[in-house]
Amino acid sequence: MVRLWKEKRGETPDLDLSGELIVQLGLVTEDLNRRWFERNAGHKIVQRMELARTADKATFEDLSWLLLDQARILEGGSPEDPAKFAERMNRLLLAGT
Repeated sequence: MVRLWKEKRGETPDLDLSGELIVQLGLVTEDLNRRWFERNAGHKIVQRMELARTADKATFEDLSWLLLDQARILEGGSPEDPAKFAERMNRLLLAGT
């Protein structure tokens, strides 16, 4: 998951997974998956992410990292950097996000 995150951020080169069936299925269902996420995760998160993406890159990055770390916690893991996790959480709480 961390490698994929780094690929999406442009920090590492992409792997060519185009021949993998699961990737091909994901490409076909991407729009459906996005709509499911929006419905089940709540439009407020998606709307806030979109607003931050266009207005405030730092807040967008903080929100993105917090969502990734939240996924790690829900999977039974820990944030990659617990100190950064707490720092981001505090920064957003103080900003009222």
